[in-house]
Amino acid sequence: MRLIYGTTVAEEDKLEREGKEWKSSGFSRGVSIYRGVIRHHQHGRWQARIGRVAGNKDLDLGTFSTQEEAAEVYDIAAIKFQHLNAVTNFDMSRYDVNSILESSTLPIFSCEVVQRC
Repeated sequence: MRLIYGTTVAEEDKLEREGKEWKSSGFSRGVSIYRGVIRHHQHGRWQARIGRVAGNKDLDLGTFSTQEEAAEVYDIAAIKFQHLNAVTNFDMSRYDVNSILESSTLPIFSCEVVQRC
């Protein structure tokens, strides 16, 4: 392991993961700085997926033009399935958590849920 300014690469990786922007490690294809976001292998759009929710299987949440859109959709799904224990890409204050938890479906990208419309 090489040293960079007194810390190992593994220590720097751990420090980066402790921040809110999590480097995706759950899915190996594609490179994104966001959790649950990968580059789609056929058409290059950003795909959001969440793992181990539907009978221990991955759930495809769709493809999007930007990493940020895909990351928001991942966050909404994480809140829906993992409630307040969810690890999200963005601060939870960005979302209407009660609306997400009360919905019987995944309220993806509605202005009531993502408070930036």
